[in-house]
Amino acid sequence: MIISIINMKGGVGKTTLTTNLGIGLARFHNKKVLLVDLDPQFNATQYLMGGEKYLEYIGNPNNCTIKDIFIRRSSASVGLGSQDTHTEQPIEPTLKNSIVRIFTNKEETGYLDLIPSTLQLMEADALTRGIENKLKNFLDKIKQKYDYILIDCPPTVSLFMISAYLASDAYLTPVKPDILSSIGISLIGRTMTKLKDTYGKDIDYKGLVFIMVKESTSLMNLMMNELKGKKELNCFDSFLSDSIRIAETGFTVSSIFDIDSKYRYADEMKAIITEFMKKVE
Repeated sequence: MIISIINMKGGVGKTTLTTNLGIGLARFHNKKVLLVDLDPQFNATQYLMGGEKYLEYIGNPNNCTIKDIFIRRSSASVGLGSQDTHTEQPIEPTLKNSIVRIFTNKEETGYLDLIPSTLQLMEADALTRGIENKLKNFLDKIKQKYDYILIDCPPTVSLFMISAYLASDAYLTPVKPDILSSIGISLIGRTMTKLKDTYGKDIDYKGLVFIMVKESTSLMNLMMNELKGKKELNCFDSFLSDSIRIAETGFTVSSIFDIDSKYRYADEMKAIITEFMKKVE
């Protein structure tokens, strides 16, 4: 199943949810997972690969990023900035040259792969429309190799969100339960309806996940209860608390599950994953 993680607002923990959902599914449930970083800010890529590994990856002119799925290159930059790495032959994105193995569980029965992103992905958004189905076409060729494909979307209505929509079977919405973040929920619904009407495709809504929850904040609790009262939002019962320790994952540890066991964040994320599997399966 291909699932997009969508919210029109930044700073709501979307990448935290997506990356740890992918790691947890592989680590604890023996799932084969592919994460597609479709955000030009490439936060998920940085989180999962780290700077040194990423620079080594894009320094190889034979390696592809998500950009190459939209724009095929024969001699083009694969790096971060102005230093171009040139190749003599056209590069066709494949399972071998576009995907990085991030994690394999102890039993080697579950793993997390990544299609990395790049700042240069913004170049694709400036192109004439007509390439919206390129991501779908690529994923259709490889999706049988995975139990789940998770697409980390940018917080904008753009070529990338449209491409994710067309490639997906369903979508999931992370939200920080405050007034400003919750305003965007209705915008997401209207956007999905517009995409359905425009492209003639309807994808399933799998629910709303509360992220960055400050339990001591009465207003936040009130907002969560209000949203849970709306059955159409299909809110998860599980949620992830707010903490600087979570924000630091990717810099100090490899995932939420590696935070000191005296903290509850790993257990909260495991509960979200269990609920996620029930909703999608």
